Amino acid sequence: MKNIFNQISTNTYEKTRDISLIAPVFITLTNSFMNNQTIILLSPLLISAEILGNYLAYSKNIEKTKNIVEIKNLYQEFLNNYNKLNLLFEFKTPLEVYALYAHLLNDGYLSQNHKQIFSDKNAIDISVISGANVFTGQSVCRHQAQLLTDILNNYQIESYSIGCYDKQYEINTKEELTEIDYQTYIKTKPIINTETNEFKYQYFDEKQNKYFLKYLKFKKKEKKEKNILKLIGGNHRICLSKQNGKNYFLDPTQSRIYRLSVFNTKLLQDKKGDVIIKPITSDKKTKQAIKSLEPNNISEDEEIETLIKIKKLYYKNIDVFEIFYSQNEELYEDISNELMKIKKKRFLI
Repeated sequence: MKNIFNQISTNTYEKTRDISLIAPVFITLTNSFMNNQTIILLSPLLISAEILGNYLAYSKNIEKTKNIVEIKNLYQEFLNNYNKLNLLFEFKTPLEVYALYAHLLNDGYLSQNHKQIFSDKNAIDISVISGANVFTGQSVCRHQAQLLTDILNNYQIESYSIGCYDKQYEINTKEELTEIDYQTYIKTKPIINTETNEFKYQYFDEKQNKYFLKYLKFKKKEKKEKNILKLIGGNHRICLSKQNGKNYFLDPTQSRIYRLSVFNTKLLQDKKGDVIIKPITSDKKTKQAIKSLEPNNISEDEEIETLIKIKKLYYKNIDVFEIFYSQNEELYEDISNELMKIKKKRFLI
C-alpha cells in the first residue's frame, strides 16, 4: 500500500478523499429520485466510498504521497545542514539555538529571495511539512515555531510545537490639549504615571508659535474573541524545549521568551509580565509534555547573557551566514517549488 501512495501526487490523494467523502452524502440527498432497485445497487458503492474516504481522511497516508515524501527528504537535508551551524558554534542550550535562529529568520537567511514576510496567504498547512513554509519567504507563527522545533529535535534537544491563546487588546486614547503661556511652559514638569498610563507634558508648536500642555491617557481593553476555533485551538504557536530540568518557552515570531507564571502555573508570561498566554494542546504527546513540566524557569541572567552573547556572535559572523545562505538557496527554491505543486488547503491536517 505504501508504494501505491508514493506513486500518486498529494493533489490526487486529496481529490480522491474529498470525492469519497462527498459522494455518499450527495447520493443520500438525491435518493428520493431513485427507485428501490437503484438504491440497492448503489448501497455497496456508497459504503465502500465512505470507508475509503474516512480511511484517507484519518490515516496519515498523505505523508506517503509523492510530493510530501520529496519535501520531507529536502526538509531533512536542510535540518542536517542547519545543525552544522549549531555544532560549529558549540551551542549547548535551546536558548542559544533559538537566539541565532531568530536572527537568521528575521534577516531572511532561511528563505528564498533573502526575505521573510509574515503571511499565510499561500501556506500549505499539512502538519508534517508545516515548517517548510518558512523557506518560501512567507510564513506565520505556526510555521516558524515548527521549524525551530524540528531543528532542536534534530539537534537532540527535546522540543514541542505548542498552541496557545494570546489575549488581544485594543488601546483607547484620551487626549486633551490646553494652550498655556510661556511662564507656565517653563515651570511645568512632565508627569508620567505608568500604572495609570497617564502622561502630561508641555510642548511648543512652531507653526502656530504657541505653547501647549498635552494630556494623554491610554486605556487597554481586552478584545473579545469571536472566533470559537481560536478559543479552542489557540491563536498563536510557540516552541517548548526541555533540558536539564528547565523549561524553555521560545517564541521566534514575537522574539519573546516565556516562563511559567508565578501566580498560575497553567499560564505563561514574558520577563516583564506584560504578556500572558495560555498553552492549548490537542495531541497526546504535547499534553504529556505540558503535564510533566518541571517548576524551574530559566533565570533572567541566563536569558540576558545568552541573548547578548548570540547577538555579538551573529554580527561577528555575517560572512559565515552568507556562505550558509548561498549553499542552501537552491534547497529553499526546490522546497518552495514542491510546495507550490500542492493546492492550498482549507483546513489543517
